[in-house]
Amino acid sequence: MPKALGFTDKTKGYFPHKFSSEIHLNYVGPYPVPSDYGVDRMTVREREEFDPWYNEVSRGTFDFKKEASLYCKNDVDILTQGSLKFRDQFLVQCDMRGVTFGELHYKSEKRYLLLPLGHPVIIYKDFEDPHSYYGFIRATVYPPRGLLFPVLPHKSEGGKLLFTLCRTCAETNNEGGPCEHDDEGRALTGVWVTVEFIKALEVGYRVGKITEVWHFDKSSDTVFTDYIHTFLKGKQEASGYPAEATDRESREKYIRDYQEHQGILLDAGKIETNPVKRQVAKLCLNSLWGKFAQRDNLFKTTIVSDPKEFFSYMFSGKYKVEYFSVLHSNRALIRWKYTDRYVQPPGKQSNVFIAAFTTAHARLKLYSYLEKLQDRVFYIDTDSLIYLVKEGEKPLELGNYLGDLTDELDGDSIQEFAAAGPKSYAYQTRNKKKSSCV
Repeated sequence: MPKALGFTDKTKGYFPHKFSSEIHLNYVGPYPVPSDYGVDRMTVREREEFDPWYNEVSRGTFDFKKEASLYCKNDVDILTQGSLKFRDQFLVQCDMRGVTFGELHYKSEKRYLLLPLGHPVIIYKDFEDPHSYYGFIRATVYPPRGLLFPVLPHKSEGGKLLFTLCRTCAETNNEGGPCEHDDEGRALTGVWVTVEFIKALEVGYRVGKITEVWHFDKSSDTVFTDYIHTFLKGKQEASGYPAEATDRESREKYIRDYQEHQGILLDAGKIETNPVKRQVAKLCLNSLWGKFAQRDNLFKTTIVSDPKEFFSYMFSGKYKVEYFSVLHSNRALIRWKYTDRYVQPPGKQSNVFIAAFTTAHARLKLYSYLEKLQDRVFYIDTDSLIYLVKEGEKPLELGNYLGDLTDELDGDSIQEFAAAGPKSYAYQTRNKKKSSCV
């Protein structure tokens, strides 16, 4: 924590946790053996730091009460400093001033993908051209034949999300030959985001029937600008300077270029490689979107003392009890969630529209690369792809900015690749680096 948040641990040392027991509370004597400090779980680097420290301090006398007290106080001090520094990175203190509504505005004009605002107008009849709608559309479509990469996702009867050009082939898991079903057998029925639906029409999907539309009159591409800038700035600064920025001039150019392309002014004094801070910022960027579609009906834990309340949880039919335990003569712990028969109102953070549009935009971004590569693609995942670069062909363009592709092999390339299915693959690079995902 001190290293990650940029402060110094004043008490340099270790504590023998395996030596900690009731019989040693008043122990005063030689230092415990190294195994009591957990050396078997230390890395080579940690052991290199531990051994000199132990060789020096073990010449003295170990007072358990004194050492335990110092260790605990130091832990509390580190936690306090860490919590305050971590909090300060999320809170900005500013002076209060009176303003009119006309003066309030976004601090940045940087725009991102378009998202819906407000409440939708629900349409059941007299449908217009799908291009005139922005929101959700429930329809039956006829996929084209011969398209290498399907656009629209399809939820099978078994609950799986599939990308298919034929409903019947997907349901029967037909992989033995070409599809011979007619339009009705191939037809897909579902609810799709209009931006993805329109893309499907562009590549050859045909509309069979529209049954319902949820249309938004309002939209915005700046709703999350400040949020994205806050954590993208932290992530980029904690990534350190790129390899090519080695002197003052190149580093100043990097900061200028980043502001020009991304709309974010990096703080030169904070640009330093810090994997922990980078991971926290990255999690804040990535986890926000999932929160909008997070399931509300998760298991909860409740302690009850009223017998009537206890029996209500156990036998009313409203709750599904996973576990219960009697804690005391008048206390019981119950782990529960609502049954499927109970209609629970959505949580405050739920917004299925933002969640659906975000994932649709992400799929379309990936699809733009699939259209370029076609049969050169070996493997794709949510946000990555492995593809073949033939002699004389250029690889996809890389970049340092949000939405740009990056090279996870740092200039190396894959020589051998094998895949058995989603998230199940292995490869070896030209530099003999091996990697697998199973």
